[in-house]
Amino acid sequence: LAKAQREASGREDAKLRAATAALRGEREEELIAMTKAEKDAAEAWSAVAEIDAKRRADLEARQKRQNTEIAEAKIEMKAVEMEIAVLQARKDEDQHRERQLQRRATALQSSERETKTRIARLAEEAGSLEAQIRAAELEAEALIAKG
Repeated sequence: LAKAQREASGREDAKLRAATAALRGEREEELIAMTKAEKDAAEAWSAVAEIDAKRRADLEARQKRQNTEIAEAKIEMKAVEMEIAVLQARKDEDQHRERQLQRRATALQSSERETKTRIARLAEEAGSLEAQIRAAELEAEALIAKG
């Protein structure tokens, strides 16, 4: 049994030595392949980093353009707000002038009514005076005729 175990162990050792030698040869090929794979991976990561850097630069440029557009839109909005304020001020002035003109028109209409009333009263008084003058003339004629 011990002899069989030694032979089995010897065979196993030989197999292990043969496997180790084979592994060494494969190991060199594997190391070469690993080195090539590492080089390829490094190149791939470099390309990824380059693409990422370009994407970031594009995003930054887009962000700057958007910020510029926002600033321009804010300036335009301020200009519109100022124009609205100017138009509102003009509207307020126009409404003030309109109220003044309405008050002036009301005052003129009132003055016109007063003037018409005064003219009518004066005409009435003039008619009364004319009647009185006529009556006085008639009286004077009558007195002159009587003699």
